Amino acid sequence: PQRIELLTGLISRSSKEVRIDDLRAINISCRGLLGAIGVGSLEFITTGDEPEVTFQRIWAAKKVKGLVRRLQDAA
Repeated sequence: PQRIELLTGLISRSSKEVRIDDLRAINISCRGLLGAIGVGSLEFITTGDEPEVTFQRIWAAKKVKGLVRRLQDAA
């Protein structure tokens, strides 16, 4: 199964991952001047209201959401 994985840390590595099939909601937040050029935050939610994985300040946030949705539809 396909997954979304967030890796953090240079020396002490941690990761969070979520299966694309388990996603219930994808929230985007694009604010201010950076939001106007497509930089935003993505939250991937599987259960409840709290995001499992959050990417902050990523380029083309709306395009990434579209890519994930296409992967869900293809499954």
